[in-house]
Amino acid sequence: MSQGCSATSQGQAKTSTVDVHKLDIHFSVGRVIENEETRKALAMVNEINGVGFTMNRYNERFANDSVHATKFVDREPDPKADDRLLKNYYNVVVGADSMTMVHTWFTFLVKNDFKEILYYDMKKGKTMPLDDWKTNWPASEFLGIAPKKP
Repeated sequence: MSQGCSATSQGQAKTSTVDVHKLDIHFSVGRVIENEETRKALAMVNEINGVGFTMNRYNERFANDSVHATKFVDREPDPKADDRLLKNYYNVVVGADSMTMVHTWFTFLVKNDFKEILYYDMKKGKTMPLDDWKTNWPASEFLGIAPKKP
């Protein structure tokens, strides 16, 4: 399959043809990252008050053949990365899987020494300690804790 495109450079039309069958494209979809370390990271997230309970309640109410609550490691630490979060943390996603997409409820970062968990706030684009997350909405509602007063 070829796709044509044209561009004008200094008044002359040029046409290029690309054979899309020869393009070298690499990606993986749905590859499960499972090993002893990722199982530890998942177990730590499961210990967060309310996570297992909420997943179980969601599954009792909504689960069927194609929809269920899920928890998975989305990314392992990358020792070559410059960013400390990419270098030292497992990215654990908790959400609902509907076969066609995953709706993320929460994203947690588990340190590779398994001594710390951070919460990643997607709206703010920043991390916070788990204790801080627990006192902010929506976690406070999720965990049944009164929010911090300003």
